[in-house]
Amino acid sequence: MARILAVIPAMNGILHSTLEVARRLRQEGHDALIGCPWDLLGKVESAGFEYVQLEAIAPDPAPAPEYAPGDGRLRRATRALRTAPERRRRALETMERGDLVEAVAGHRIDFLLLHVELHELALTAAHHDLPFTLLSQWYPFTRRPGVPPIRYGLIPKPVGPAGRLRLERTWARQRAEIWWIRTRASLRSLGCDRRAALKAYARKTGFPLRRWAEYSWLQPFSYRDTPVLSMTDAALDFPSDPEPGVRHVGPMVSADRPEELDPAEDARLTRLLEERDRTGNPLIYCSVTTFGQGDTGFLGQVVEVARRRPDRLFALGLGGGLDPETLGPLPPNVCALAWAPQLRLLAHSALSINHGGGNTIHECIHFRVPMLIYSGGQHDQHGCSARMAYHGLALLGDRAHDGPDQIEARIERVLAEPSYREA
Repeated sequence: MARILAVIPAMNGILHSTLEVARRLRQEGHDALIGCPWDLLGKVESAGFEYVQLEAIAPDPAPAPEYAPGDGRLRRATRALRTAPERRRRALETMERGDLVEAVAGHRIDFLLLHVELHELALTAAHHDLPFTLLSQWYPFTRRPGVPPIRYGLIPKPVGPAGRLRLERTWARQRAEIWWIRTRASLRSLGCDRRAALKAYARKTGFPLRRWAEYSWLQPFSYRDTPVLSMTDAALDFPSDPEPGVRHVGPMVSADRPEELDPAEDARLTRLLEERDRTGNPLIYCSVTTFGQGDTGFLGQVVEVARRRPDRLFALGLGGGLDPETLGPLPPNVCALAWAPQLRLLAHSALSINHGGGNTIHECIHFRVPMLIYSGGQHDQHGCSARMAYHGLALLGDRAHDGPDQIEARIERVLAEPSYREA
């Protein structure tokens, strides 16, 4: 059987999904290895898989030159212009990933699964004729008839002139925003940014630029005809023609992964779960995004709902970005955890209040936990939230306008309506 190397970024959600892919490949008789341009050695080896360390990918391959403290704007601009050709040359050199070629040879790799954001590795693999498929945790994000951009929370309506116009305006908005982001980056870097370096490397190696989808949501670009394994379920997407080259393999939920918890927090959570078993009061698990600092204002409103409803139990997962102490004194029916054991909590929850992240919504579906989603607005969270609402798996809240009254009403609606659990 084949030796397959999956190369991913160092993000927990992607790692958990990829470990599940590796387990399933192993069950089919393949040797599955996991590599990363950053350090995942301990996490991968503790899961029982061979690890391959690659060199880091620099988000800025040719940073601006250093300036003296007294340099004014004109001197800085002159120095940046003078050094730009050399910086572009250095940036181009970083695009060729000889470490990937060596890893394939040294570990006798037959096939590569390359995360869709690791463009340097994908272009290197294409240049050296290394067999590979892209790996994505997202729903398809290139343009399809009747489907809005995944970065927005638009839910498709019945076909009509107004609906088509709204859809066209949304795609035009995304194109304009991406154009501005790219233009500003190019002007600031004088053509030394990562996208410019990737394009130069593609030209140098003969990779046809027509295969790039320039204005898709994924930055700095995505691919038109390179095969992609999407760790999503096509049945949970909006209705549309299949995306060419995309194969949905279903959500990769690693339901038996170990979850470490601080002993003091573990004791508090255990008491909350025992209270649930003793009283029969429903447990509501509220989690915030792990991509940034949690929204203390929103969490404070959830805590206020908990004060009003002592017959509801609340576990707050703060995503590692907040200290529970910042929430102040909590009522006895609330347990705030700096980093929550999500699988353990979902196995006992009657409702999940979450941010619409792809891994969280798929784990909720796995455990048949209905959702109240207050989208975090990052990456694909608006699009994931809209898909869950479209299929009746979630009720959407308005983070900007909902107060304790509205949050409580939405919680009670989801708990009372069996359709959210049965969808």
